[in-house]
Amino acid sequence: MKKGVALLITILILAIFSVLVLKSFSISTQVVNQNNEIRLLSQSNRLLEDSKKIVKNTLKDINSTEAYAILFSEPFVIANKNFTLTFTFSPVENGLNINSLLQNSKRNEESILVFETILSTYNVQNIQFFVDLILDTIDEDVDERSYGSEIILKDTFFTNSKIYSQKHFDKIIDYYAQVKDAKNIYKVDWGKYIRFDEDAIDVNFASIELLKILLSNPYINDAFKKTYYENYDDLKIDEDKQAFLNNLNLTFTTSRILVKVAFDDLIKKVNFKFIYDKKANTIENIKYGFGENSDS
Repeated sequence: MKKGVALLITILILAIFSVLVLKSFSISTQVVNQNNEIRLLSQSNRLLEDSKKIVKNTLKDINSTEAYAILFSEPFVIANKNFTLTFTFSPVENGLNINSLLQNSKRNEESILVFETILSTYNVQNIQFFVDLILDTIDEDVDERSYGSEIILKDTFFTNSKIYSQKHFDKIIDYYAQVKDAKNIYKVDWGKYIRFDEDAIDVNFASIELLKILLSNPYINDAFKKTYYENYDDLKIDEDKQAFLNNLNLTFTTSRILVKVAFDDLIKKVNFKFIYDKKANTIENIKYGFGENSDS
């Protein structure tokens, strides 16, 4: 699909989106304006439910990478005299799932190779020990792969069986840096490389830094990202490399999207975020909160 067509489709979808949002969110704005915590909580739930319905009814019709790129490019703001509502859409299937280093209690050599290459790029020392730390955190037992690689034996409050978040991962990094007196680990820009829940890696939205490793091409730059890729033929790589990337669950389509919603009526702020799964047309991992406007 050409960019012009994708742009028109996206504009049409967002126009419909805007009408639905204004119709839905204008119904009970007056309730939000009342400084009543119980009413605000009730209204927050209403706003969340409306957001979910609107996202499911509109984003399911976007079917091209070009259109997604437009959608992800900047926040979508809807405003009237009563409130400002901001929707931000971003890809989540664009990094190596660090929990994929261990699958069915066995080492995933493809994921481990990519992970070790990330570490080597930043001259991280004692790579094997750091990998063992990761594997011993992901598995459910307390058997050490290397001496000192089971953090839970040193810290009973540490969580095993999965790495749940960047905060959890940071604890592993801090432990490694302290035990090995290795500071280069703090130079790694992890946001460009890893995720904690999503299994797929969409080549069109992965970072340049990760693509250099995945495609074994140190010359990938911004020009590479200006093209959208639909299959392996577009990437011009051989069958062996394709098999390697298949094991990493490389994909050419986006099916899961992070949606952030910010509602501000100048008295209160309400924020939501959730994952929209396009294939299943479902909403997952909902988190929200509300609080005072700093200017009120």
